[in-house]
Amino acid sequence: MAQIGFVMPGEVSMFLPQELFGKLMWVLMSFTAGYCEEAVFRGYLMTRIRLLGKFNSWTIPVIVSSVLFGIPHLYQGFAGVVVITILGAIFSISYIRYRTIWPAIIAHFFLDFLNLFIPQFESLYEKIMG
Repeated sequence: MAQIGFVMPGEVSMFLPQELFGKLMWVLMSFTAGYCEEAVFRGYLMTRIRLLGKFNSWTIPVIVSSVLFGIPHLYQGFAGVVVITILGAIFSISYIRYRTIWPAIIAHFFLDFLNLFIPQFESLYEKIMG
């Protein structure tokens, strides 16, 4: 995102635990966040928007639920909201395609879980790319 002018603040790293117990709790939190957020935004909200709005397609429910999913990430800046909104749309499409929220839950879990390792990946990338 920085390449196209959307810089995400570095404050996200302050949420990442440094000690073993915190990292274990992060794994648990990653699963519960993935499960709960997907149940709310895809399993409930998106389907209710479609039913209550009597929409024939999923387009409006996907857009609305994805934007509402992205907005709470304002602490990551505008770029964070854009990225999370796009991820919400991808999770929504997965829900529609597979008719279950489990693929979205699993993907969401891994995205949150892998945040523990991003600093190592960035450091490795810098070493490789010079």
